[in-house]
Amino acid sequence: MRDASFSKPVKKQSNRRKKRKSVFSWKAGVRFGLAIVAYLVSFAVVGSGVFFGGKEIMKSEIFCLENIHIENNRRLAGEQLLALGEVMPGMNLFEIDPDEVGLRIEQLPWVRSARVERQFPHDLRIHIEERTAKAIVKLDHFYYVDSFGELFKVLEAGDSLDYPVISGIERSRFLSDPENSKRLLMKALALLQAMEGRDSFGPGDVSEIHVGEQDGIYVFSCPGGIPIRFGKDDFAGKLDRLEKVYPQIKPRLSYLKHVDLNVLDRVVVKFDPRRMR
Repeated sequence: MRDASFSKPVKKQSNRRKKRKSVFSWKAGVRFGLAIVAYLVSFAVVGSGVFFGGKEIMKSEIFCLENIHIENNRRLAGEQLLALGEVMPGMNLFEIDPDEVGLRIEQLPWVRSARVERQFPHDLRIHIEERTAKAIVKLDHFYYVDSFGELFKVLEAGDSLDYPVISGIERSRFLSDPENSKRLLMKALALLQAMEGRDSFGPGDVSEIHVGEQDGIYVFSCPGGIPIRFGKDDFAGKLDRLEKVYPQIKPRLSYLKHVDLNVLDRVVVKFDPRRMR
């Protein structure tokens, strides 16, 4: 018989991977939680410090208003501007809102714009742009108008009347057709601007400017109230022609019926026979 040798059977390896047990570190978790808590507490402390620190700054005299500089106010008194702006020395600069102060001052009719600037630690600067009246516009009431064609003040007792009066625009039309009304108004203002600086016929020689859609502009002289027709355009050229003859006709205004400049290269002067008697 052949000798038979026996060996131990080989144990097959399993294909399944052994699951590793997850180990949770309670110490690391506690440390992480404490770090979060510390961060939140620090944030709250810093935030409250800023809040209370800000309140203290608002009360502090470090930024106390001492000097108020008002610029370009020729017509309006500084006391009037400060009273309406509600600012005064002793206030904290952080309590002053420059935009709000400017809006309050701009409620005054003679103020076109007000720019307010805080200059730390103790100064406030207010720059005023005042309006300049160019004429008086006749609607339902009499209004001052500036060079931008903006009606900004109803005339009251004591207001100056030493301005030409612009007429011919009805209040109802001014409200229903503001764009076209503004165009006519700007035409009259353009004529007044063309008169400025002239020797013999300037704004002081005008009592009234009547604007019309069809006939254009008539100017009524001062004195005399004689109508001078300017039409719709070329105001500078027509004024040049009028200036050449106006020194001669001005002493005779009381005898004139009208003057027509709306004729090419001519000045038509018509006398009133009834006034020459």
